[in-house]
Amino acid sequence: ISLRTRTPQNMTGALRSFSGAHADIADFLAEDVLANVPQDVYTFVLQTAPLERFCADLCDFVTGRRDSAQVIRYLADRNLFIVPLDSTRKWFRYHHLLAEFAENRAAGAGIRLNEIYLKASRWFSENGLFGEAVDHALRAEDFSEAAALLDRWSDRIVYTGQISFINRYFRRIPESYLQDYPRARLVQAWALQMRWQFDEARRILDDIEHRLPADRGNS
Repeated sequence: ISLRTRTPQNMTGALRSFSGAHADIADFLAEDVLANVPQDVYTFVLQTAPLERFCADLCDFVTGRRDSAQVIRYLADRNLFIVPLDSTRKWFRYHHLLAEFAENRAAGAGIRLNEIYLKASRWFSENGLFGEAVDHALRAEDFSEAAALLDRWSDRIVYTGQISFINRYFRRIPESYLQDYPRARLVQAWALQMRWQFDEARRILDDIEHRLPADRGNS
């Protein structure tokens, strides 16, 4: 089969039939398709590929563009590796092989992935999407920002009772980054108690109590 003679749409269909075990072929197909799009669209894909899902407003915020809706429509109309996630076609994701391909080439194009993640984290936080805000802060390995988000959203976490959800995040943040956020640590202790981990919860509460007098003395 001559891959070079395929249209981008046909190669997109071929790419869907490959798994991660065919990485070399998938890379070739993705590169061949992206070679046929305008340079600004190619740059847009590299900038937004790190996002697990995206909408036009998020892409505008992350890339600094104002025409993300048009670029997304261009990709969707040509069936170029883009998958709608809802009936209103507000949210999309890339085919996972294209996302891997583009993410691997982003650094070589001067795109700083951690900056993309942190901008996405800020957008998700400002739009009330707490879980994705923390996820992207963690992907950027900005543990201080992740801890601050947990602290900022502590009341909501308790109110909604998201125990397994919150434990997953606390396990990913080194404890030293949580020391400055007593409300987040109280939530952590609460979540541990709800999972019958009383000794660990008590250790955290004792540590919070030990630190509070010193904090008050400095205020």
